[in-house]
Amino acid sequence: MRNEEEAIFSQQVEYHVLAGLVVHPEVFPEICRYINEKDFYNQVHHTIFRVLSSILVKKLEVDPILLVDKIVSMNVRFKDEIDIATYIDNMTYTQIKPDGVIDNARLLLKYRMRRDTVNTAKDLINYAHKCGNESVDEIISTSDRIYNKKIRSYTSDDDPEDLLENLGDVIEERGNNPIKDIGLPTPWTEFNRMYGGLRPGNIYAVCSRPGHGKTTWINEICLRTAYNSKIPCLMLDTEVETSDIQFRTAAAILGVPFHYLETGKWRRNEEMFTKVRKLLPELKKYKGVKHMYVASKNVDQICALVRRWHMSEVGRGNPCIVSYDYIKLTGEKLASNENSWEKIGQKITALNELSKEINAPMIVANQLNKAGESGATGRPQDDSAAFAASDFLQQYASYTGIFRRKTNEERGLDGEDFGTHKLITTKSRFQGEEAPGHLDQVRRRLPNGSISYESVYLNYEVVNFRVDERGSLRHIIARDNERYLAEGGAEADGEIFD
Repeated sequence: MRNEEEAIFSQQVEYHVLAGLVVHPEVFPEICRYINEKDFYNQVHHTIFRVLSSILVKKLEVDPILLVDKIVSMNVRFKDEIDIATYIDNMTYTQIKPDGVIDNARLLLKYRMRRDTVNTAKDLINYAHKCGNESVDEIISTSDRIYNKKIRSYTSDDDPEDLLENLGDVIEERGNNPIKDIGLPTPWTEFNRMYGGLRPGNIYAVCSRPGHGKTTWINEICLRTAYNSKIPCLMLDTEVETSDIQFRTAAAILGVPFHYLETGKWRRNEEMFTKVRKLLPELKKYKGVKHMYVASKNVDQICALVRRWHMSEVGRGNPCIVSYDYIKLTGEKLASNENSWEKIGQKITALNELSKEINAPMIVANQLNKAGESGATGRPQDDSAAFAASDFLQQYASYTGIFRRKTNEERGLDGEDFGTHKLITTKSRFQGEEAPGHLDQVRRRLPNGSISYESVYLNYEVVNFRVDERGSLRHIIARDNERYLAEGGAEADGEIFD
């Protein structure tokens, strides 16, 4: 009586693949991408493929006699006593076409997938018997890891694609059916024009010193992008609990100070009372936005949580947006020979893989070190060298930027119309309609008449937990040029240097 695992294989399919490789060895490069010796459940077939593939990898001709000699020299004892020479000789007479070999190889992969599914289920059953002392979160995340580790091994495509062969057709099709942006449009026009919105399957990282507003920026971009595009959103927070975020979000939407909403004093102010009563129904329109305080959850638990949310509330292939605030150790345990930055690197890698798995943009926050507050010149160090913890973030994120309050000097230079904060991009893998270019620098005339070369940054006004865009450095330079021309100067500033 065969057990459940043994029933999921086909001796005939295995035989056809082996015979096909003996007769048509030229198909080996096509099928070796997705099958290996583990696909052959039968012991004899497993051994034949092992030896046969070692010959084919070296691009040698398949000589049945040499194949038999190699197998015999291994001194393998088969459970079923067979004449291996006769068995392989019969393969040479098999009537099968090259396409048939490929079709049978695909069937073989399917049998292995089914066997692996059974074995994975057994692993889950064994774990379920042993995890009685673990927490609910640990049980869920470990079960999720056992299952997804095997499933993800079948979802990667290792085939290289022709770079330009069909590109002409794609360009023509896009020309006939143009789209505004590839990514999800954010609530900020300049960000969209420069960076093309938020692309699915990519990490967007915003970094700052504590208290500079990165949480507010991230919550705003997620909340309003989800609202405008009518898509689900999941915000994961290691710092602020849901009740606090609720009042902050309400303050931004209603335009009423956080303190008055949190204490209930809005009812004693006639103007606030009228505004709240009028706009309160607007809050219900954000029902697809979820928030969770995850300060004690490790990255495996985070990934399991996101997968469950995605499966139950988004669905495969549907758009969504996820945020994680912020990158640090939260329940991850360090091995005796392991550094914290290595563990954080593993965490960033896992989040990057997760964003690709669910095909959603993931907005993450990271801290800056003290150089981000005051560099050697006394001004903030606005580059990736100020990023805390791990270089993995700069490596894996498609976009990284520094979000901070403007210094008093900067606010005086830029003017009140251009906001309280600035976003300095340190890396952008994608470009929008008005991409800034590689070096992204413009020439700026300072009040004392000197010229400086500065990277283009975006301006934001942050008031009462609401973040509104206030143009870019280019707009500031355009304003300054108008003043300079009015005073009789020559038009020269604002030139872009890429």
